[in-house]
Amino acid sequence: MHVRTLLILVAVALITIAATPATPPKPPVITITKSDGTTVRGQLDTADLKSVSVTQLVKGKPEGEKATIAWADIKSISNGMTRQRVIDQWKKDHVEDRCADCKGEGKVACPSCKGTGRDHASAKDCPTCHGEETIPCTTPKCDHGKIKCPKPHIRLEEGTWYKKPDGKMWRKFPGANGGQWEISEGHVGQIADPEKGPIPCPLCGGAMTIDDPKCHGTGTLLCPDCTKLAATNKCADCDKGKVACKTCNGVGLKPELLN
Repeated sequence: MHVRTLLILVAVALITIAATPATPPKPPVITITKSDGTTVRGQLDTADLKSVSVTQLVKGKPEGEKATIAWADIKSISNGMTRQRVIDQWKKDHVEDRCADCKGEGKVACPSCKGTGRDHASAKDCPTCHGEETIPCTTPKCDHGKIKCPKPHIRLEEGTWYKKPDGKMWRKFPGANGGQWEISEGHVGQIADPEKGPIPCPLCGGAMTIDDPKCHGTGTLLCPDCTKLAATNKCADCDKGKVACKTCNGVGLKPELLN
């Protein structure tokens, strides 16, 4: 066979392979053991924060009725799935659904010791915080727990703006394929995407500031000396400075998602 012809055939084969969509993995067949001891076997359809749904098997095939079992009625699942694992994955995939008070952690700083884990009474003689148990945040640009969002926002103080007859300020931004977007001041706080134009900032939502990750938006840090002495003067109201978040009952998600 001619070398050129062979190369063409190989190229066509590679293109065909690349164009062929990958076969999606087949949903697993699982057995759900319920709290009352009964079992339900079927092909997994969905698993969310409230329940697990399967299509029951008929002669080994998922052709039976669909069954939805609430997590409260589930004792175990054969593939090791648990509600906690589903919750943990949900928090990773849906940041916007995390509890606003604990930021998805499920725990908050103990109000008694302010998160130091140290007995409050023993902190009164601390030379560093003088009984406050916290110190001001040391992040250079932290302003009451907020820092500048690192995303490239549309800002009036940046770039060349010009006024149009409508009275608004406008600015040109690079678009896809060498084009340009003309964007008004009404989109300040958003991001100029070359393909889509102005889009909301996925990190701050337009506020242009975010919680300082060092102080978690509080503007304060735990007193280093109080925290060191927590081993010998433990707070009786918490576990190492943390208590379960009352807003989400320690789950880490917005309460309405689980009700």
